[in-house]
Amino acid sequence: MEEVLEALHREASPTKHSHIRFACTQARDVLESQVGLLRSPPHQLRALCLAALQGALETRQSKLVTLAVSGYYKLLRDTQFHSGYEEDDDSTWLAAQVLASLHSLPHHTEDTQVDLLKVVLNMSCVAGVSSSGQLVTQVVGVCGLAWGRGGAPLRTAAQAAASQAIAQLVRQLKEESEEQEKLYLRGSQRRKKKEEEEEEEGKRKEEEEEEDYDFIAPAFDESVPIINFVAEKLMDVKRLEDSKKGAEIPALYLLECVKTLLACLALPETLAHLHKPSEGVSSTPASGTPSYCSTLFTTSLWQRLCPALVALLGTPTSHRLARASGRTEGQMGRGSGCMAHPAPLFNNQQARAIYSVVCGLVVTMGGVGEMRPVLESLLHRMLLYPPPQCRQDALKAVTELLGNPTKLVQLAGPILYPDPRNPHQNDMALFRLVMDSLGECAGCGEGGVRGVLVGAVGGLLGSLERLTQGHALSKHQVGLTNALYAALQDGDYSGHSFLHRATHI
Repeated sequence: MEEVLEALHREASPTKHSHIRFACTQARDVLESQVGLLRSPPHQLRALCLAALQGALETRQSKLVTLAVSGYYKLLRDTQFHSGYEEDDDSTWLAAQVLASLHSLPHHTEDTQVDLLKVVLNMSCVAGVSSSGQLVTQVVGVCGLAWGRGGAPLRTAAQAAASQAIAQLVRQLKEESEEQEKLYLRGSQRRKKKEEEEEEEGKRKEEEEEEDYDFIAPAFDESVPIINFVAEKLMDVKRLEDSKKGAEIPALYLLECVKTLLACLALPETLAHLHKPSEGVSSTPASGTPSYCSTLFTTSLWQRLCPALVALLGTPTSHRLARASGRTEGQMGRGSGCMAHPAPLFNNQQARAIYSVVCGLVVTMGGVGEMRPVLESLLHRMLLYPPPQCRQDALKAVTELLGNPTKLVQLAGPILYPDPRNPHQNDMALFRLVMDSLGECAGCGEGGVRGVLVGAVGGLLGSLERLTQGHALSKHQVGLTNALYAALQDGDYSGHSFLHRATHI
């Protein structure tokens, strides 16, 4: 770093850039004085060096900017700028300080913006760099603005930087959740041991005990600011589309960010902590079913993100307008209305992104009862509103669910965490929506749709075969299924309209 500061001092003009020369001298003097115990905190060292680098960036002179970019990489690699622990004030964290120094990013050439976004990408790859939901939200916002105003190279760099920041945060939250569970388990063991000792001594402990039925794991609530930000920007996109204006942060970029978040959360090792049942709690609710751990995270999804996705999918027109288009009933979608247009009112790339996000929500949150109503609404809008000949992309997304036994269980398996406000939910409701759509598509004359339909049914049969062999089922799912259907005939759908429709596919 000292070499970069010296080069900046040499290249900076004594008259125009005196502030840069002063910042370089001050930072270099402090770095050279770091001996033994007389060391400054890392955040102070970073602040001094970043002041010089930020000043060099703001000049927009090629030599100074190139030196500044190399200085950022030096700062990320040098361990003297890394903290073993961060202060309570997150504005002094490495990620926050670097982001604050990059506020001139929009004013640079596209090539320079790509280089600076690579710095942000590398920052998310450095081990030990702490992050938070608010900081990642800032990264998503900065990268989104760059994505919206640039060409293909800038868009690629922006998407990669945002995705890496989200993935790094999820890994950090998983580690924090593991630590919380270890602390909770040790505390439970100590309490149990103390109670046993008091019982042996014949002592009675008089205290009011409140039963805590939930195992609270707030670590993943740190991702809520990202979800809220994306949902808000998606609604802005919808409002601006209605007024024929373009959004600063396009919907496709936002949807890709949500896909990354859901894909990271859906990893088996992460999902186990996100959906941690209350195993260590002394007693369980009256229903005997462990409760879902993160109410704030769930609420953010069903109150903010899912309505934004429904809005993007559009509101169908009336039956009267649909029939006026000249198509027969079998060529139209259904629901509260039919789409009068032969395809969704948005481009196919955005449609595919929405479908992937919906399927990601099913995989991540399909076992949570509170999420089931909004997931039903999304699948209904995605699979039943468009006419069958326009469902090819939607069916491709659903095929991934049907062809994977683990994902199929999230779609059609028992509700692992029932909603106490709606205890009588149908665990097959999502699966029935999918089968209804497949049944309607069976009569479609579009070759592409029928080809995808055959692949979906083949994938479903393969997944069912693996499930019958005991694969992809957790102990929790097996226990709930056995408790729900005491005998094999109790789970038979013979004579039900569902089976009747399924046999016609």
